[in-house]
Amino acid sequence: MADALFAQTVMGGEYQLFWNSQEEMRLWGSMPADLIALSETDGRVVIIENKVGSGFTGVRDDPGAGQLAKQVDFLLNCKLPNRALVLLSTTELFNRGWYRNELLNTLRHAERETKVRGFLMCWEDVLLAVT
Repeated sequence: MADALFAQTVMGGEYQLFWNSQEEMRLWGSMPADLIALSETDGRVVIIENKVGSGFTGVRDDPGAGQLAKQVDFLLNCKLPNRALVLLSTTELFNRGWYRNELLNTLRHAERETKVRGFLMCWEDVLLAVT
């Protein structure tokens, strides 16, 4: 999987999302995407958001606003056709129901899931892959 994800790909950490107003700049300017991967070769853009016990930035109860919604909106505005948001956390937190519903509700809002794919990735799997 790593070969497919990272071949001919540009990676960037703490990537600043774009904003449309001063209010959004105050909110999103201090909340860059943890990791972004762009590949013009296969038209892929992936944001990886790492969560290890903290809440999301922004409006939690509104799937059309808040941190994940802003990241999905950013992906929707990218010219690359293959868009994905990966939520990275621990198996224990996912099993407790943390983050999963926020991701699903954000993608289902306004039928975004037809244009942006969402994935849950566990840190335990990442660490096993590199050991």
